[in-house]
Amino acid sequence: MLYAELLVSIINLSASQHSLLSTMVQTGHAVAVAFALNIAAGAATILGGMVVFNKRLVYLANPLSLAVALSISTGVMLFISLAEIFGESVDSLSQGIKTDDMSEDTAVGHGWLAAACCTAIGIGLIYLIDVVVKMISPEHDHTEIDNLENLQESMAFHDSKENQTIGTPVVELESQLSPNTNTGMYFKMDDTAKKNLQRMGLLSALAIGIHNVPEGIATYAGSIQNSSVGFSLAFGIGLHNIPEGIAVAAPIYFATGSRWRGIMWCVISAVAEPLGGVIAWLAIGDGMDHVSEGILFGLVCGIMVCICVKELLPTAFRFAGDKAHLVAMGIFFGMFIMITTFALNIAAGFATVLGGMVIFHKSLVHLANPVSLAVALSISAGVMLFISLVEIYGESVHLLTEGLKTEDMSEETATGHGWLGATACFAVGIFLIYGIDIIVHKISPEHEMTEIDNLEGIRESMEQFDHSKNNDIPSLDLETQTPNATPYVKMDPQAKQALQRMGVLSALAIGIHNLPEGIATYVGAIQNSSVGFSLAVGIGLHNIPEGIAVAAPIYFATGSRWRGIMWCAISAGAEPLGGVIAWLAIGDGMDPVSEGILFGIVCGIMVCICVKELIPTAYKFAKGKTHIVAFGMFTGMFIMVSSLTLFGYAGV
Repeated sequence: MLYAELLVSIINLSASQHSLLSTMVQTGHAVAVAFALNIAAGAATILGGMVVFNKRLVYLANPLSLAVALSISTGVMLFISLAEIFGESVDSLSQGIKTDDMSEDTAVGHGWLAAACCTAIGIGLIYLIDVVVKMISPEHDHTEIDNLENLQESMAFHDSKENQTIGTPVVELESQLSPNTNTGMYFKMDDTAKKNLQRMGLLSALAIGIHNVPEGIATYAGSIQNSSVGFSLAFGIGLHNIPEGIAVAAPIYFATGSRWRGIMWCVISAVAEPLGGVIAWLAIGDGMDHVSEGILFGLVCGIMVCICVKELLPTAFRFAGDKAHLVAMGIFFGMFIMITTFALNIAAGFATVLGGMVIFHKSLVHLANPVSLAVALSISAGVMLFISLVEIYGESVHLLTEGLKTEDMSEETATGHGWLGATACFAVGIFLIYGIDIIVHKISPEHEMTEIDNLEGIRESMEQFDHSKNNDIPSLDLETQTPNATPYVKMDPQAKQALQRMGVLSALAIGIHNLPEGIATYVGAIQNSSVGFSLAVGIGLHNIPEGIAVAAPIYFATGSRWRGIMWCAISAGAEPLGGVIAWLAIGDGMDPVSEGILFGIVCGIMVCICVKELIPTAYKFAKGKTHIVAFGMFTGMFIMVSSLTLFGYAGV
């Protein structure tokens, strides 16, 4: 009897140790993810500082682009702070404050009051930090946009000097030029001016670093609560850190002539983000009670909302100038990004528009060469095959087994029924794609040949156009020419009509194809956000060449780039439409059998698209370089293994 009791005690002790070890491992992974997100958000400051390295980066980081980035950041952070973090603060405080003799309503009221107070303290904390920042760097408010515009003007001036044929000596931007914004004239700086400009950059770095500490605390706390909340905060904070990097790097670059010194101070400023994470980690320790957790979330909510309303929004409006509607649209877009399932549909569909963008510039055409697209399609195939067969098919078998099992049925029989049902649904998904293909071929018989032909047509046209310009040959306007003839001639109305019809029919055909892909992405995201994200990446990659197939013929037929993009957008709209259809079908939820059937069909759709369309098209683009396709597929699969492993550790 004594031995039996001793044995039970040992077993219980081992179980408790195992449970403790498991909890420690899970906590360790959550901490690692939280710190990784902190580092990523801080690194965006360095990304902003990189604009001093290349004039193209300077023009890419124009005020309107940064206005959009800041407004999207505002939308993301406002939504996640008010919709998630504040609610979590109220719940935690209500649970922590409630006593046995207190009613539920009173506890909830106390929770709301306490959460509101903590949010107010968070707002006050940012105002207090701002007082410190203004003492350190009074110029901080005006650095981002001024430095960006000065950098653009300096680069433009430097280029114009280089292009002049007169023997005017070029003043080297690296070490001598400083823009005078009042006169618009450029002059060599004396040592005092250099010193003042360098001081402004260093103080901006310190001021931004002080600001980054509470942001790091917020990202860490949000990530510990929920990794998706942490990711959203890191994304929002990262977007608004980009112009701050410009504020640090530009003046140091102008003062010292050293790009790397500017980047070094960006790094110092960025380190404050993970430092905030360390402070939060030390404060939280191994965990907190409900009240402490609620207080922390309330403070985080106040910090984030204050940063949005007090800093991001005014700066975004300042960058936008008279185009204030861009800020409103950016905020709505940022909020919409947070509605994950439909956002994934829209992101995947938008890749079609991205493909159509190649008609806007020859650099994009050369970037979207057949080999690049072969790599994109093969990675897409690897991603979609892996996620479909490893995750979605297994989920279909599991759900059908669970749904079909009865009390008098053995486990083996139920599992057999599950495999049989999943396989049948898998076959239905494959036949569904073949059925859609019959419709597509009736609508647009040329559909299979459009991507690579249109891509090569644009490349040849742009090269011919450039060649004729460089050799002073009177060239006909590319906007109204066909790429198929070697001597470039204007098309007659019938040829234009046929080419335009091909583009429009391609748009409709691709739109029909996008419907089941939209359904698949939505269903995957509902099951697991990591699965939905993976499918969206895979589908998005292969939508790029489809965008070329739509935009190119319409561009050559009508001379209008925007009309080509419009049809890309119509085609892309089918992706979220598929998500809406899936949402209406699923409603508030399904029983395991219905869910298993849906996952089986989705798996069949995805595998059929990979095997029947993506892989053959990738080989066609590769033009004999078959190893590219193989490596691309293995890369796609490896990306999925890595992602699912990380998502598993993070608990997503």
